[in-house]
Amino acid sequence: LTVPQVTQTGPVYDIKHTADKVWLATYDNLVAIDRHTADALDYSEINNYGGARAIAVTDTLVAAATPQGLLLFFVGSAPRHYLYKVSDGLISNNIKDLVIDGDYIWLGTDRGLTRFWYMDPALNN
Repeated sequence: LTVPQVTQTGPVYDIKHTADKVWLATYDNLVAIDRHTADALDYSEINNYGGARAIAVTDTLVAAATPQGLLLFFVGSAPRHYLYKVSDGLISNNIKDLVIDGDYIWLGTDRGLTRFWYMDPALNN
């Protein structure tokens, strides 16, 4: 794939897919590639948080491990993103890896492992 969204974003750290998209976590970008058309859409706002080291995806959610915390992208008809940090219940902002598990996300950090309830109504007001 030779589109700028992929070739000009630095190293690719992680690749995940859903039924419709392939997601790339790169040094300074998050890229969604349509599996049917190969159209690439970038989420360059990830660069504001230090890039994505790892990602976990569902059809409506992309969770990105960043040096500044957990960055969640809700994709679909009303796209939005939120950064969760220690003040929101994480044990560290320095996330290395993650796995989505229902309404929870398991986070591997520089301070250990934690399970974060990202669907907590107190966090999503």
